[in-house]
Amino acid sequence: MVSDGEDKGTTPVRGRPFKQGESGNPAGRPVGSKSMTKLLMERLDGRAEELIDALIDRALKGDGAATKIISDRVMPVQRGSFVDFDLPERLPDGSMDMVKVQESLLEAVAAGKVTPADAAHLSMIFDKIMSARNEAYFHDKVFEAVTEVERIGKLVK
Repeated sequence: MVSDGEDKGTTPVRGRPFKQGESGNPAGRPVGSKSMTKLLMERLDGRAEELIDALIDRALKGDGAATKIISDRVMPVQRGSFVDFDLPERLPDGSMDMVKVQESLLEAVAAGKVTPADAAHLSMIFDKIMSARNEAYFHDKVFEAVTEVERIGKLVK
């Protein structure tokens, strides 16, 4: 797409490339049409309990598919996993040496206690902790420097 005043072959248009009322897919779903979910809900109107009872009956008779549907709703698949690995001792100020934490995490991956994917997620969390800690440290140092400059400025006057 090319917007007004641009030559063809330049950077793509940002923002709203279509005029108001103009669609990127004019042959798309007609206005006012219903989704499959909406159509199903209308057809089930007042009969959902009957359908659930039939599903339970099939599961009780040994239907594996019905059993799976029910168990997936009652006990959904766990998306994440719990991670168990030893963290290093805390420093005297209560914080942790993040290099040692990363090393402990690497050792846990090597020992098969933590998956590489879980380690990557944890590593990102540890990086956020370090960034926050560094930001707080530099904020404190800048505040100390400004305070010192103001103090020196008062002495010079």
